[in-house]
Amino acid sequence: MKSLTASRPRAFRKRRKLLQQASFNAQRAAAVVRATKWAAANPHKVAQTKRDWAAANPETAQAAKAAWAERNRETQREKATAWRDANPNKIAGYTKDRARDRNNNPARPTVRREDPEAYARNLQVNRDRRRLLRQLKGASLPQPQLRKSSAAERRANGAAAREFFARARTAAERRELIRKEDGPPTTQELHDGAQIRAGIRRREEIQERLDRYVKRHGARLHREVGLDSRALELRGARPLDVDTEVLRRARLFANYDQPLRTADIATPPTRPTQNTRTAPRAHGRDADRSR
Repeated sequence: MKSLTASRPRAFRKRRKLLQQASFNAQRAAAVVRATKWAAANPHKVAQTKRDWAAANPETAQAAKAAWAERNRETQREKATAWRDANPNKIAGYTKDRARDRNNNPARPTVRREDPEAYARNLQVNRDRRRLLRQLKGASLPQPQLRKSSAAERRANGAAAREFFARARTAAERRELIRKEDGPPTTQELHDGAQIRAGIRRREEIQERLDRYVKRHGARLHREVGLDSRALELRGARPLDVDTEVLRRARLFANYDQPLRTADIATPPTRPTQNTRTAPRAHGRDADRSR
């Protein structure tokens, strides 16, 4: 009974603490809503407050600005790129203004010569360009046609190229692209293509004939080549390469250079053996007796 009485204050304190935390969270959320509405209704006051705080805490403000820029580097770069692409005229004007200010700067020659290596590289590039122009003029060739392109144009061209090469195309679309690029085929190209296709069909026909013959008579050819190879070994000669000889005889028996005929494959021709001898011719009295 005593423990039950002692546990009640602890449960009451825990419940009261939870209620206080919930009330605090609700008040904080309401304050955030009020502050958001006030900031939306008074943007100039918000900006002034930020400027005052940055002036009072310059180091902290600079660190916070650098941290924010680091977190949002890619987003800011994308926004800047989109703005430059949407305002090419302004970018061109800014570029001309910077070039004019740079050329009108009286200290520019001194600044350029502060880095001797960079200055020497610049002079060498100019000399190489003038030499190339003189060589082209001496060879009666036109000068290179160079045109400056803006960053927006280069990005647009790169995006179009990536989309062009990444898009999947059917065989008909690929043929149409090749036709547009190369133009209609000439008579010689059509003739060469027909010869190539005829050669491919001929090779396929020969390979088909050979495969059919080896499938039907391969075992017999292996036995014959094996016997001939052992006979050569008994004579002291070098044995045959069984696979190569089987293929050679199959090409011979399958009428390799003739059109495909089923009769040639079904009944292979016979070969005279080396042991076949011709009977001697009779002469004189033996010939008369034979008559």
